[in-house]
Amino acid sequence: MLDQRLSVRKDPQYSFIVDLQAGPGGTITPFGNVNVPAGNDLPVIISPDQNFDLDTFRVDGQTVNCERDVINGRPVYYYTFT
Repeated sequence: MLDQRLSVRKDPQYSFIVDLQAGPGGTITPFGNVNVPAGNDLPVIISPDQNFDLDTFRVDGQTVNCERDVINGRPVYYYTFT
């Protein structure tokens, strides 16, 4: 199962730095540290590799639900930080 993790911390310049990391078995886009100005949204796409599926998606250690779609027979998940 694919386990996606990320953490969010407040930047003193009124923005958030979101650390997006994917475990083995898939990708997350965008990836790495992403600076998001306060008030903006950050859409995230989670794409499991073939024969994998999303196990958990956590925000600050808490499991959250993602929207699921199937593209070309493979699952893709979406989450938007608001």
